Amino acid sequence: MSFSRVFKKAQDSMKGKSFILCVIVFIYMIVAQGASYVESILNMINLTRDADNLIDSTQPLWITIMTLVLQGLLIVGYTNIMLNVARGKNVQLGHLLSHWRLAVKALGLIVIMSIYVMLWSLLFIVPGIIKLISYSMSLYILAEDPSKGIDECITESRRIMYGHKAEVFGIGVVFGVINFLVIMILAAPVGVIGIVFAYNKSNMIMTIFIGVAILIGSVLSLWLYTIQEVTMAHIYLELSKESVFSSIEGKRISVEKQ
Repeated sequence: MSFSRVFKKAQDSMKGKSFILCVIVFIYMIVAQGASYVESILNMINLTRDADNLIDSTQPLWITIMTLVLQGLLIVGYTNIMLNVARGKNVQLGHLLSHWRLAVKALGLIVIMSIYVMLWSLLFIVPGIIKLISYSMSLYILAEDPSKGIDECITESRRIMYGHKAEVFGIGVVFGVINFLVIMILAAPVGVIGIVFAYNKSNMIMTIFIGVAILIGSVLSLWLYTIQEVTMAHIYLELSKESVFSSIEGKRISVEKQ
């Protein structure tokens, strides 16, 4: 499973759907993380009003709870959208709420996975990362078969990820590096030109330039993240098919030995 192949498959499956997909990803991020964004904005406003006072960066409990609830309402529908794109099906904005009835199970799955990863991370950071990757297909499994329980989704994710964790981790690293390079390519000229304009006291021009650069960077990051989400859906479909084939082949060999 090479990065170039799954990346190409993701791009092909997004043809004619890129705009609506980016809109869906943007809305999901805003809704699911909206409470955290509001808290950040309030902190920025407070800092602007009184820069001498330190702000407590600890996120309030109600922010965490609201974020989890909103994620639970949308995450299965969002995951199902990515699977439909990977299968070449059409998608609609309304599909985000298509599986809202699974909110409690999805929320439970997110919480249980987070607890498992946290416990493994207490041993060392590497086991936590390994388990995070190992559980990464759980939500796709739930979206595919809502009748499965939380433990079933996690167990099946571990099974289909067996022997593929390094590949998936590598693909994630490649996307992270690309996103980092995009940000740095934009950040360098913004920093240089910003310093020049600030020295010349052309604050309005500097503000406009930085604003445009941030907008371009945000759009590119959103597009890259959308491709990454579709790529992960393709990876799940490939690994699940491979897992089914291996299971059938194993049973066939077992029968032949008998």
